[in-house]
Amino acid sequence: MTVAATKSVRDPFIDLLRVLSMGVVLGMHWLTPLITAPGGQIRVEILPSGPFAWIASWCIQVMPVIFLAGGVANTAVAGAYRGRYAQYLAVRGARLVAPAVVLVGVVALMASAAGGLGHPSIGRAVSLSAMKPLWFLAVYLGVLALAPAMVAAQRRFGWGVPAALAAAALGVDAVRFAGHEWAAVLNYAFVWLFAHQLGIAYALGAVRSARPGTLAAVGLGGVAACVGMVALGPYPPSMIGLSDVPVSNLAPPTGALVALAVAQLAAITWLGRRFGPALRTERRRRMLDEAGKPLMTVYLWHLPAMVLLVGAGLVAPALLPEAGPQWWLVRPLWLVGCVAILVGLVRVFHRFESVRLPALGTRARPATALAGVALAAACIAWAWQHGAALDGGLVGLVCSLGLLAYAQVPAKNPGGQVPTDNSGAQVPAKEPVKAASKDSALIGRPK
Repeated sequence: MTVAATKSVRDPFIDLLRVLSMGVVLGMHWLTPLITAPGGQIRVEILPSGPFAWIASWCIQVMPVIFLAGGVANTAVAGAYRGRYAQYLAVRGARLVAPAVVLVGVVALMASAAGGLGHPSIGRAVSLSAMKPLWFLAVYLGVLALAPAMVAAQRRFGWGVPAALAAAALGVDAVRFAGHEWAAVLNYAFVWLFAHQLGIAYALGAVRSARPGTLAAVGLGGVAACVGMVALGPYPPSMIGLSDVPVSNLAPPTGALVALAVAQLAAITWLGRRFGPALRTERRRRMLDEAGKPLMTVYLWHLPAMVLLVGAGLVAPALLPEAGPQWWLVRPLWLVGCVAILVGLVRVFHRFESVRLPALGTRARPATALAGVALAAACIAWAWQHGAALDGGLVGLVCSLGLLAYAQVPAKNPGGQVPTDNSGAQVPAKEPVKAASKDSALIGRPK
């Protein structure tokens, strides 16, 4: 396997976006809560509010970018695994499920220990807080299962696919805002599949030939659509949950995120052309590779890191002041503490992000791989909603890993250098040159 083949499935600008987006997520989750402990009882409020915070939320809402980056990565991997769906889903699914099993297990033990020591309310709060990031994993497992079909659909129908997903998302909004709140959950599929589909279109080169003026018009059109949706209603004004906007455009997602994703695609395309070539040096590629490897571990453990710091605040109340000048003075120390604890957690738990399950099957089994991913997604969604516990949910997650292992078969040509996609996951060595040449648009280089 040559080094050139390894590089051909990576887009360093997308790698950079993933790293920067994760930094935004961490900063938002660590800085927006006002956490106090009056009388030893933890109280959490969202500090920002008002029109300025609403507008700022449009700028820091990076989840469409993260799903778009996933679309770029999955296009590369689906092409490399072409014709081997069971192996694709089992390998990719296990890489997401294994670190989730560890997170849920560790947090469940902590919550149970707190309950056993006579503090069940603290254990419950820890469990629910630490599980909040899992919504993304539950949704992304479904997106991962559909990715090869969505890549094929994009090749055949082009922009008709994201257009259909956008129409479905807006249709769900119409039903929801007509008073049928139950419909809102459907947009966890339609909105994020739309953002992911934009990444597939980007990877396949659908926007490479767009002129700067066209990109500017598309980007401004997306922003104008967001403004219109909020100003004319009935869409909430914030892209994240705030104290004065308890229902945002994020949870559940709405069509406003569809418009925002379009604007972000236009910006990403222009910025990629402008700054992407500067990232293609060997040194910068290597730096982005190293920064991207632990991102899933960072995402899963950044809230547990904050929870541990809150625990320290119960002993040292100066870490948890009321809103006011002292709160702002403590923020640098707060960030340093969160980062230090997270670094320690990543050092301990990152190894589970790169785990490779043993291939236990005698032949590839797509149905078994689908069952494993579906079971994992259901158990992760349960933990997100109800918290981690030493119960059937954790057992189900472990069983899902067994199903994913059984869906795999041993590699026919092990050994050698294995390329990676934009998420750091391994791409099979089978037919690397053919896959790279057919999908050369993945890195957005001019012909």
